[in-house]
Amino acid sequence: LSETWGSDYVAPKSGVSMPHMFCRPRLFPPRGHCPDAAWEVIWAWVPTWCRVLDPYLVYTPSSQGTSLRTCLEVCRKHQDSPMIFFAYTQQGDIIGGFSPVVFVRTSGYLKLTGL
Repeated sequence: LSETWGSDYVAPKSGVSMPHMFCRPRLFPPRGHCPDAAWEVIWAWVPTWCRVLDPYLVYTPSSQGTSLRTCLEVCRKHQDSPMIFFAYTQQGDIIGGFSPVVFVRTSGYLKLTGL
């Protein structure tokens, strides 16, 4: 139980301070360095049907390099799994998203009008 919220985004809009409970998803090694307060914000954006799944860290630039090609190759082993992708700073800035399937590398450009 906590008196504070991880972010104003997940805090109730009524302005009333109320105790709440956030259960961070189970993280298996390697777990990364994402703080629990950031997980609270990120988890709010994950669809309800995916919150029963346990997230696994499959790519991190500090250990596997910053090449997008490497990222896609590492993620290829998990093609049938939903994906949370995000980057955060130590100042608390987060950018990311959710995809029901892992990104895959294509051989060239994908014509979006054909989707």
